[in-house]
Amino acid sequence: MFAVANFSSLSLFAQLNINRYLIEGQQELQSNNFTNAISIFNKVIESSPENHQAFFFRGVAKLELGDKLGAEADFKQTTLIHHGYSPAFYYLGIVQTDQKDYYDAISNFDKAIAINSINSDYLNARGFAKAQIGDSVNALKDFNEALKIDPANINAYLNRSIMGLESKKYTKALQDCNSAIGLMPEFFNAYILRGQIKLFMKDSLGALKDFEYTISKDSNNAMAYYYMAGYYHDKNNFEPALRNYAKVIALDPYNAECYYNRATLYAQHDHFAEANTDYTKVIALNPKNLFAYFYRANVRERLKDYQGAIDDYSTVISLYPTFYNAYYLRSLAYREVKNYKAYATDKRIAEMLMTNNDSIHYSPEEITSNKKLFELRSEFENNDTAQGKIQFKPYEIIMKTQFNIILARNDAVKEYQKFNPELEQLNTIKPTDCKMMFSLKNTDIDVTELLKERSIIDSLVRTDSLSQMYQFWKSIISGAIVNYSQALNSVSKISDTSNYSYLIWFVKGNLHFAMGQKDENDQLNNQLFVNKNTTFNTDYYMQAIQDYTVAIEKNNKFSPAYYNRAYAKGVLNDYRGAILDYSVSIFYDNSFAEAYYNRGVLYLFLGDKELGCKDISKAGELGIKESYNLLYKYCDH
Repeated sequence: MFAVANFSSLSLFAQLNINRYLIEGQQELQSNNFTNAISIFNKVIESSPENHQAFFFRGVAKLELGDKLGAEADFKQTTLIHHGYSPAFYYLGIVQTDQKDYYDAISNFDKAIAINSINSDYLNARGFAKAQIGDSVNALKDFNEALKIDPANINAYLNRSIMGLESKKYTKALQDCNSAIGLMPEFFNAYILRGQIKLFMKDSLGALKDFEYTISKDSNNAMAYYYMAGYYHDKNNFEPALRNYAKVIALDPYNAECYYNRATLYAQHDHFAEANTDYTKVIALNPKNLFAYFYRANVRERLKDYQGAIDDYSTVISLYPTFYNAYYLRSLAYREVKNYKAYATDKRIAEMLMTNNDSIHYSPEEITSNKKLFELRSEFENNDTAQGKIQFKPYEIIMKTQFNIILARNDAVKEYQKFNPELEQLNTIKPTDCKMMFSLKNTDIDVTELLKERSIIDSLVRTDSLSQMYQFWKSIISGAIVNYSQALNSVSKISDTSNYSYLIWFVKGNLHFAMGQKDENDQLNNQLFVNKNTTFNTDYYMQAIQDYTVAIEKNNKFSPAYYNRAYAKGVLNDYRGAILDYSVSIFYDNSFAEAYYNRGVLYLFLGDKELGCKDISKAGELGIKESYNLLYKYCDH
């Protein structure tokens, strides 16, 4: 009886603990602390893998951070655990709609509505998805039904207004927009939409007033600046158009559409060098933007860069083989560089395409394909920084560095202890307030303390029977103060038959890798400051790889050795080999966040977006905040 009672009380305690974590996680969500929320929901899922709420709320947090892949996986898992949880089907449909997977989205909205038929948001979302596939009749029915259930659903008014605009029913569209604004006077997207409607109604001053009002209330509204720029661009008013395009780019530096339009503005006003720069930016963001190549070629001709123009026209032709204007203009560029044979060939092809009617008839599949090539990538939808939806701005990619064994104060020793029971044993022999730990850092204490620690170790090495273990300590300290030769000398004095011999080879690998980095930096400095050209010596890196290999042979489940060997292979441009080693480190530790992150970066670099984004999503889930930079920049489109 006692055992049963004890078990029941433990279960109740665990359940109360889970409920507390769920409440804390939701509070973090409401405070826009999304990464903290994910960490809390991870604990619930680890303790209770069938808790549908933990998966659902973690999915919401991931969605807010722009991790759509991770969010979709969590919402799907929620629906598998709880078939009747309508919010999961709804959010799953939202993610799929955002990814333009409209038919699957509609299917999930149908399921959500079957469970809860009086939720106006569900109907509004399904109506939007139906509108995207051209089913305007049923989309309108859904919007009307949503407003019948909830006459204050501003999003349904807004979506119905957009339908009115697209069908040229401007008066009705304006009424719906006004209704949305009446319900929420600070609903700035409605002012921007109303401004667009007014432009179509030839009320340009009214449109300008709406755009200006939005900016006066929300100075970081990139979309409002964009439409302001468009207004002045259409009026051929160069300076204010330029100022507003600059505002958009300052707020949203990855908006290809804005760079494209600004390039057009520059070209129209004979600022060809600036136009060339902006078209180049468009191409960097969207390498298949056919028109960016085409118009950059035009600009380059004006700059007398005929070979550059030829290259761009050639890219256009490779993307769209029957674009006769590209052949014709390339022929003129060939003539400028006196390549008369190529000039004659292109001119002949252009004339043939212009006279051949079949060349301008395309199947629906070809038209769809061509539209994808022409599509400009605008990123307004998910750049709502004011609401905390993107907490981490995307800048450069920095891979996670190698793991080191470093010296740290006792209160800091908490990272990766699961890797190293032998390191725990080594830590027990040291009579000071510092211990060894695994870390991405090179050191955790200052040089003065390190020298003090080395003095203590030196005295122990001479007197204690555990001198080999102290040699290991001495090696770690010497490496931290960049005395690599002494560090190697110390670690080499330790017997290769000890139960921590794999750590010896791991440390040797780290030391050789550090020596390779130092050598590479020295050579780079020679080139920069002494004007002495030298070739980089990779011997130390190769030696590091060999050392990690020996560590793995001695302990084939030691994940950090695979991880560090992967990193070294990446430095030597062996990306496939690096990916394989990162994969093995993950196999032995499926929560190795840094390995997921680095493998994801390499996949992205090699062009495998699906696998790359999946890994980056997992790294974010495991706590690497920089993951959301990459997800926003590379996985959100």
